[in-house]
Amino acid sequence: MQRVLLTAGRLPVALELARALHRRGLTVFAADSYQRFVCQASNAVTRCFHVPAPREHPLAFRECILDIIRRERVDVVVPCGEEVLYLATARERLARVAEPFFPDQDLLLTLHHKLRFNELCMRLGLSVPASAAYTGQSVLPEFAQKDYVLKRAYSRAGVRVHFAPGGTRPERYLLPKDGSWLMQERMFGRTVCSFSLVRQGQVLRTYLYQPGAQLGSISVIFCHTQSPRIEAWIERLAKATGFHGFLSLDFIENDRDVFAVECNPRVTSGVHLADPAAMVDAIVGRPLSAQEQARPPAQVTLAVLSALPQILREPQRWQRLLHFLQARDVIWDAHDPWPVAYQVLCYAYFYRQAFKKQIPFAACPMDGYEWDDDRSILPAFDMRDARDEQFQGI
Repeated sequence: MQRVLLTAGRLPVALELARALHRRGLTVFAADSYQRFVCQASNAVTRCFHVPAPREHPLAFRECILDIIRRERVDVVVPCGEEVLYLATARERLARVAEPFFPDQDLLLTLHHKLRFNELCMRLGLSVPASAAYTGQSVLPEFAQKDYVLKRAYSRAGVRVHFAPGGTRPERYLLPKDGSWLMQERMFGRTVCSFSLVRQGQVLRTYLYQPGAQLGSISVIFCHTQSPRIEAWIERLAKATGFHGFLSLDFIENDRDVFAVECNPRVTSGVHLADPAAMVDAIVGRPLSAQEQARPPAQVTLAVLSALPQILREPQRWQRLLHFLQARDVIWDAHDPWPVAYQVLCYAYFYRQAFKKQIPFAACPMDGYEWDDDRSILPAFDMRDARDEQFQGI
């Protein structure tokens, strides 16, 4: 029986994966840097672990994960958030004791960094918006003479984004001039998100969806859609880079073309629309069945209820409410009911963390996992740091 470790166990995507793996006969473990996380209540998870937050304690986090892998004889490690970038710093060490279901760090950083991703795609002949680093240049790029977008090179969930009128100088938004922000051509069309299962450059399955409702900038209802052009785009990227793991992208599609505006080289909410058997087979390296299990639209119901005031103010509120009534709750499962009640305690813990750390509630799902700069790529990263000694033995 194969044994799988999921990290970022607070996320609904981790619970979705845990249930899928458990039902195919695998033993599942989950780890998280929060003391309360939804996987703790699931009967699909054999054991849960509290680990250091990788952003604050990268060395201790890595060593704790390696210790869990050895003690529990884990066969495969599946990161569910941006902690994948911290785990990738030890990919070679990790690969000696378990299979990492993610690519090497260089590729992850290229895909996660919005400008480097854009430049890679241009070299590969893949359509992306025109982009340029913001370093305080006196002359704006030509595309910025029309409406354009300002965004952090490292960011997630649509946060820290400014939609600038054409010709407006970035100084208006009081942004740093160190290249950590980029200017990007604003594309118009429908927004499509993708989630792909990829092994060694081969796309096994791709699921496309559109956000049916949002809590702040985070999607909480996910509805299926189709686009052969986007699927072909993803296959070209995966093959050219040899990507391995979960690959997620955001696109703008219009009559002219499809444009990838962002890449998330990790699990995203598209997992809730994926065939559970296909996900498990992709993770453990089994041949995928030709038969695909269709799944209904999905939602995080508690988050949708939190977003109702915002939804009711939208022009498309009746369509959003219809999506709400049609979608399945990703937390509820008749064979694994306890996470539904336990998520209330988790949400209370989120609010407590948000108040304690003075961060938005919507930032809690990735709190402590964010990779917002390259500070962790240091020669000393392979050495223990005295600041992390407090976490030894967790």
